[in-house]
Amino acid sequence: MQLLPTKKYLRAPHSGSVMATGHKVQESIRILIEGESSRPNHSKQSNVMICMVPDSLRKLNPDAYTPQITSIGPLHKEDGQTSFTNYEDSKLDEMMVIDGCFILELLYRFKYGIGEGDPIFDNILVTRDIQNDLLLLENQIPFFILEILFSLTVKEVLKHVVLTDSLTDLVFYFIKDMNIMNGRELTMTDEKVEHCHILGFFQSCYRPRGTQRGPIPTISYSATEIAGAGVRFKAQRDENSLLAVKFKHSFFVPGLVSLCVRDTCFKIPVLSIKNSTPSLLRNLIAYEQCYPLSRHYITSFAFLMDRLIDTKDDVSLLVRSKVLQHNLGASEDVTSLFNNICNGVVLRDFYYTDEWRKLDEYCNQFWPSILISLRCLYRSTTWKTLTVLPQ
Repeated sequence: MQLLPTKKYLRAPHSGSVMATGHKVQESIRILIEGESSRPNHSKQSNVMICMVPDSLRKLNPDAYTPQITSIGPLHKEDGQTSFTNYEDSKLDEMMVIDGCFILELLYRFKYGIGEGDPIFDNILVTRDIQNDLLLLENQIPFFILEILFSLTVKEVLKHVVLTDSLTDLVFYFIKDMNIMNGRELTMTDEKVEHCHILGFFQSCYRPRGTQRGPIPTISYSATEIAGAGVRFKAQRDENSLLAVKFKHSFFVPGLVSLCVRDTCFKIPVLSIKNSTPSLLRNLIAYEQCYPLSRHYITSFAFLMDRLIDTKDDVSLLVRSKVLQHNLGASEDVTSLFNNICNGVVLRDFYYTDEWRKLDEYCNQFWPSILISLRCLYRSTTWKTLTVLPQ
């Protein structure tokens, strides 16, 4: 899709400020082209990278990383160039300005008014596709370039209508309904935090509060096995963090099984899987894999779900427990998603070490471990019986 011009909608500032800001944009893009090695002490050096998806992740689902409507930056342009360094400075400058102004116009009009009958902004399907496209790892431009252009354009417009929205306010308003968690609103983190780009800003909204990172545990229990040990899955709605999990247990005493089942629970966030969710998860994970300063919030959650979901029975259990919602069709589709989403992924820090340790200690107690063993034996015996039934 061809990017729309913006000067029709945004008031042009004074020529002096255009010239001054133009130098800032050119300097910013020059830093981007030269790379971190040539400017080791530059304050923006950690925020100038636009990474390509590693081949180990792309080959699992190429479409998840490819824009459907809107191509931002050089990596998915029709001219076939696949690197910033393949462009001349002036051409890259122009691309950044045009793409950045398109994004700013989109953000501004999304919040403050959409022209009736507009083929782009008044089409809900196109708008949703653009939202998805702007959350792809390779479809980004540096956030600080958007800030420079914002100060030249939208900020000047907002002054005339007595509005005080910042760039992060407009970005948050645009992406807040893309939240993959149900029943909880996406929250914006401290505005003082510098963001790489829009996808990095989106990832920061899931930052855990007060959660300690730890070593990666050996997770050996599926959801059905955990439930067989007397643990109920419940929706986590008590914590401030969107990705928080909580294990609450009572001592397992023979004769008081019903009491234990009622009091022992594993609370996890309610994941809502829509058509766009697999792509969002994969791009958030790719972002956490590629950017050295990023924390593995989403990767930890995907790792947890991968361990809980082995078969369609695990999916059905989590759906019945109201901690998983999906419209992908069959439960096997959800099983396939989580059985493959962490392939080729390196998990640096696990954000659920403490809660999983508590769950593991509970499941290793005498009676819970007996129940897990009996369930595994029952499943194995059932399959062996089915294999010898006459045709």
